[in-house]
Amino acid sequence: MEVTAIGKETVDGHPCVKNKITITSDDGKQHEIITWQANDMKDFPIKMEMLAGTADITIHYTNIKTSAPDASLFDPPSDFKAYGSMQEMLMANMQRMMPPRGGTPPQGGGNNQ
Repeated sequence: MEVTAIGKETVDGHPCVKNKITITSDDGKQHEIITWQANDMKDFPIKMEMLAGTADITIHYTNIKTSAPDASLFDPPSDFKAYGSMQEMLMANMQRMMPPRGGTPPQGGGNNQ
């Protein structure tokens, strides 16, 4: 990977260094990406342009938050149930779908007498 600074521009009010990034894959093919890395956002690439096949692709980030998200966002839901294995999870789901002993079978199944 080779990074070459090709200018300075302002994007959405952020002073940026415009870079050309050349990535050479194992088969020798080169891929170029132009990035605008915001100096005031720890060089976050707020805009990128690249060519993928015949398509021009532009990625432009807005409303960027560099602060850590609230840890509670990563808490499991209150009804979360951990299973020891995939088989255990499948068995529990099958049991939930079956009627209780002596109960009424699910609609559309069983004998109609």
